[in-house]
Amino acid sequence: MSYDTILPQLKSLRRAAARPDITRAHRADCPCCGGKLTLSTAEGADSGAVLLHCFKGCGAGDIAQALGLDLADLFPVSAAKGGGFVGPRGWLSAAAAGQEVEDAAFAILTRQGDPAAAYGRLHEALQAFKAAARDAMRGSGRVSA
Repeated sequence: MSYDTILPQLKSLRRAAARPDITRAHRADCPCCGGKLTLSTAEGADSGAVLLHCFKGCGAGDIAQALGLDLADLFPVSAAKGGGFVGPRGWLSAAAAGQEVEDAAFAILTRQGDPAAAYGRLHEALQAFKAAARDAMRGSGRVSA
């Protein structure tokens, strides 16, 4: 998802002053709380990430949801950064999937075998998976295109 895709979804859009490390910035009505010109939006110069801040306190995830987006949609995967980096979208997806697996496995394991030992092994494996996903987000891991 790009900054240009999000702008048409916002009401009362006004251009805001540029700042260091910001390509473009705007103010708009917050789609989450309805606050008049309380939403600050910006496009990160290096990453192309969409930055959202509501001065009434709405979280970026809630604002994204009000726009019909996932939080991961605010972080585009950029081929310009060396191509093939997983980026924040990959990490958020991996972490969410890992958490779902952990929750489901715990529910299953508590009904059979030695649940404490099995859960411990599963938990350690998923912690390692999440750490690898964080490394990928930071650009130290690569995936093939």
